[in-house]
Amino acid sequence: MNISIDVTQKKISSFLEFLQVEDSTAKLFLLESAVNEYKQLRDSKNELYNKNESLEANIQKLKNSMESSRELFQLKDRIDLELRKYDDAFNGSDQKVAQIKNKRFELINNLLTKIQNILTDTSSEDKSEKDNTNSMYGMFMLFPLPFVVVISTLLFLKTSQTEHIILGSTIFVLNLALFVLVNVYSEVRIFNTKLFSIDYNNPNTNIYQQFVKKLSNRENEFLVNAAWVSALRTEKNKIIETIEHRMGGKSFIEVEGELKKLQEEIDSNASAINTKLDSLIDAEEYLKIRRELDLLKIDNPNLQALEMPNIVIKGLDNLEQSIKGSIMSYIEYLKQSNLATVVLE
Repeated sequence: MNISIDVTQKKISSFLEFLQVEDSTAKLFLLESAVNEYKQLRDSKNELYNKNESLEANIQKLKNSMESSRELFQLKDRIDLELRKYDDAFNGSDQKVAQIKNKRFELINNLLTKIQNILTDTSSEDKSEKDNTNSMYGMFMLFPLPFVVVISTLLFLKTSQTEHIILGSTIFVLNLALFVLVNVYSEVRIFNTKLFSIDYNNPNTNIYQQFVKKLSNRENEFLVNAAWVSALRTEKNKIIETIEHRMGGKSFIEVEGELKKLQEEIDSNASAINTKLDSLIDAEEYLKIRRELDLLKIDNPNLQALEMPNIVIKGLDNLEQSIKGSIMSYIEYLKQSNLATVVLE
């Protein structure tokens, strides 16, 4: 069936007026197609808006990753610069460090063995001296005791006063008690000054100094620097792992290329949105078309829309540009959807 629309015969001021034709089946087809086109354009526009929002979020995420990773790259470069000071001397340093550690473990074991031997020898000497010696300390305290006895006795015989006997007995008992205490608690060694002296010329008393002298200052410096290099390498590996995780295993050039593609897609979508906005009739016009369609269906419940009609439009160039744009978009929709053939005259 042919549908003829001659806009030269009537004044067209809106898209709805363009769709007004005499034949009800033709009008039903035109109104339904217009409603479907509006829905398609609206949904497509909203989909592009949502897609652009998602793309912009991805761009921001990539930019944040690049910014944070750039700081890590700067830190990695500083670590590399520091490592260059040591790399020549510390390539394969793990083996040398192990050798130095084994050497020092051996020295420590020797030190502990010597200390143990000294303690054992000292303990044996003390025990031997304790077991073998019969000497008593404070023997000089016994020397006055006979004189005390003799003098106190003579004084008593001469004066017959008991005070001399009591005084002499008291002095005798106190000296004897002090002598017994000194020898009973002999480990205190009150009068043995041997234990309070240290012979610094004895090599056994300087084993720690001997141990320290065997430690090379050059080896000490090497171990410190080796530990520093190991810490730097560990930190560098952690930084590289973090960068790879944040960048998804991509380089800065690859990420920048991806950002460019995302931005181009956003720009393309924005252009498509503007095109659809230019083609999309406003909501008020859509509601009028939808109301007209509903009334037509109510008045003609058994009305069936046409299938693949041939539409002939005359005088389209005489319309205003705003209305003409909506009609041209409508015609393009009919063609792309294979709903009708359209001929412009």
